Amino acid sequence: MMPDDKDDILDISFDDEDDSPSGNDVLDIEFATEPAGTPLQQSPDAPHKPPRPERAQPAREEEPADLPMVAGGVCPRCGYAMRPLEEECPRCARLGPAAQTPPAPSEHAPEEGRIEHDFPAAQPRRGCLVGGIIGSLLLLAIAIAIPVAIWMQPAQRAKREYQLGLQAQIRADFEEARRYYRRALKLDPDMGLAAFSMGTTYLGIGDPALMDSIKALTDRATAGQTAALDEADEWFRKTLEIGERLPGSKQLMDQRIRTPAHLRAFAHASLALTALIRASAAMQADALDDAMAWFGVVHQEAQAALIDDPTNASAEQILRAVQPMVPPTSGIN
Repeated sequence: MMPDDKDDILDISFDDEDDSPSGNDVLDIEFATEPAGTPLQQSPDAPHKPPRPERAQPAREEEPADLPMVAGGVCPRCGYAMRPLEEECPRCARLGPAAQTPPAPSEHAPEEGRIEHDFPAAQPRRGCLVGGIIGSLLLLAIAIAIPVAIWMQPAQRAKREYQLGLQAQIRADFEEARRYYRRALKLDPDMGLAAFSMGTTYLGIGDPALMDSIKALTDRATAGQTAALDEADEWFRKTLEIGERLPGSKQLMDQRIRTPAHLRAFAHASLALTALIRASAAMQADALDDAMAWFGVVHQEAQAALIDDPTNASAEQILRAVQPMVPPTSGIN
């Protein structure tokens, strides 16, 4: 019987007795077979043998994990960092053909040998922020510049000078009021309100004691001193010229004098007032003919005022005052 390759034991024993007829030594060889996994039973005549020690198996060297590249190269297929002296990529050999296709390069991948920083990514945002700030500052500058430009226009400056003149006239500071009105007319020659107000300063309009001012003007006219009345008439006629060339739709900055027609009506009514003062002075000087002539002027100017503005109260009052003084044969209705 042939011995088993796995667990059979070859038992060799020597017998010192010479039982052989030839007298020669005989080598007896016995084979003992036992089932796999069952320890062999020794012959009672065989000496006891200690169990054979198991041979130590060398520890299996585990495949090292992926290590970063130290001094080796980079796999051209998968980008794996190869260790020094490696000629074949262990990652490609382990994963198989699926790893043979190199990864698609990213559009934002940095070039070889170039270090990508965070600063370039932040620059567009900073640029947008700076652009927004600059745009806001420009809008603010425009928003400020437009009112300033309007404020500095000659017409606007003329209005401010006119307002200052009115304030001085209300205080009965007529000389200061005239300075403001002249500045306003220099800046805007078409400011008819400034020309009209200039004429009223010579009549003392603005003074609470207006009747006292008119009496003083009449007394001086009786004595032949009509300079103030002449100045007033000159400015009222200038107001009529401005009112004629202004467009009819123009809005003026006065509650009562809102249009050029209203402006002309007040200028005619003021000319009627100065003519009435002159007529009164002529009557006190016993110059009846001169007085009747001036009464005719009063009636004419008052009628012109009502043509431009039928609601002009000053013209109506003057007409009622002079109606008895106008002769029926004068032709003045």
